[in-house]
Amino acid sequence: FKSTDVPTTVYKGAPDFCTVYIISKGKVSSVRQATRSVPAVVRQTTNLLTIQKLEPVKNPPPAPISK
Repeated sequence: FKSTDVPTTVYKGAPDFCTVYIISKGKVSSVRQATRSVPAVVRQTTNLLTIQKLEPVKNPPPAPISK
């Protein structure tokens, strides 16, 4: 069996718009720079997720009725 080459596996799994840092024993052992900018679809999705987290609750539960 071949041993797993972790940096290669990580590089292959990461999108090409991400810079990847491989850390070994507390030091940067290798870096793969991003080769393109973040696609608009990813940016829009990220913005929507951020907006959804910041929006107040639209229909808060009714206040309890005091007797």
